[in-house]
Amino acid sequence: YLLFRRQMVLGGLIVLLSSFVKLVTVALGPVIPAIERSARAFLIWLSLSVAVCLLYLAAYLAQPELWHRFISSNIAASFSEKGHLNPSSLVLAQDMAGRLGLGKSTATAAYIFWCVIVGGVWIWSFRNSSRAEDRFPILYATLLAYVIVSPKMMLYSLLIALLPTLHTISAVVPKRYRPAGCALLWIPLFDYQPLLLAIGIFSILVHRICITKDRPREKMQLTLNPLRDF
Repeated sequence: YLLFRRQMVLGGLIVLLSSFVKLVTVALGPVIPAIERSARAFLIWLSLSVAVCLLYLAAYLAQPELWHRFISSNIAASFSEKGHLNPSSLVLAQDMAGRLGLGKSTATAAYIFWCVIVGGVWIWSFRNSSRAEDRFPILYATLLAYVIVSPKMMLYSLLIALLPTLHTISAVVPKRYRPAGCALLWIPLFDYQPLLLAIGIFSILVHRICITKDRPREKMQLTLNPLRDF
């Protein structure tokens, strides 16, 4: 809310403080320049990122053994979760590699390649949304880009993706496809459904940014009711 009201410093400070509860908020820092594309917003994001890194570095230097134990135990617990417990792109790559009889190195390489592709698409979308008055598409694309490259997809990832997905289905997806979108959003059918739905919505938003780059005043309809026309 504060970021959309252009209160970038105060909103950035809240991002900084929330990182002490959940480090994932640091990864969402690009929403600051996504909402306001300016040198000021970029410097705020950069300053906050540096501040967080310095604070965590100081904590690490104060208790290095405690950090090593915390990180090793957290990694062991996180990446042992598969399927519906962690339907991330990394786990999907590992699952597919296992089914095809390939090694973990192949899955890791495929995951890195995927991250590079998503990052490149996001940068292209960011550049093409520079003149757009409506910041929702690039903001949502930023949030979903994080979700679909995150090596661990947990409940907070699904919560991050919920609003962009619902708003996009309600305002961008053609009317005849909205019931299918609602079914995928509300009815769990298979393990990697959240990931594939997030990828689909990310693709729709990128396409919208592409086709509206010459119509900078066009805006998404403010509705969260995908079935309003039925």
